[in-house]
Amino acid sequence: MTAKTPSQREKYLFDVNNYKIVTEINRGGFGVVNLVKDQTSEKEYAAKTNFLQNKNQNKLYISREIRILIQVQHPTIIQFRGFSYVDFENHKNITILMDYMKNGSLADLIAKEEKGLSPSEYNNTKRQIILIGIARGMMLLHKLHIIHRDLKPENILLDDDLYPHISDFGLSKFFD
Repeated sequence: MTAKTPSQREKYLFDVNNYKIVTEINRGGFGVVNLVKDQTSEKEYAAKTNFLQNKNQNKLYISREIRILIQVQHPTIIQFRGFSYVDFENHKNITILMDYMKNGSLADLIAKEEKGLSPSEYNNTKRQIILIGIARGMMLLHKLHIIHRDLKPENILLDDDLYPHISDFGLSKFFD
């Protein structure tokens, strides 16, 4: 008798009870993104909870997003940590756990720059790194036959060093 190996997806299941919601980061049509803290390690993550699970189209988008995040591991793509079939209130809403990007989105940075409030380290070199990082990430996605279909400044998240991470693969699609 051989031991049953977990499927690719089961390997990424996480228990929402091990995390505590710190604050809401963003809310949109598909759901909510919360800043959560691992109660053991104290490390912070972003948890994207998708609502409207009963709609078949939404289930397809979530399934694609998880599949893409599992397959694509690259410094310019948001780091996927796992998913749960339930949300933090134990409702049947899929929750995706990702690295938390403290500097928010590229859209946030652009808005700050327009008001003269951008960080002092945001210079032409950082701008170039952001542009090249996005291009490199998109090149990788296309090489893997994935089209993002929702690339915009709101979906480019920035880490502590203002390096870009492409996120939100809900509308993404595999192509032949």
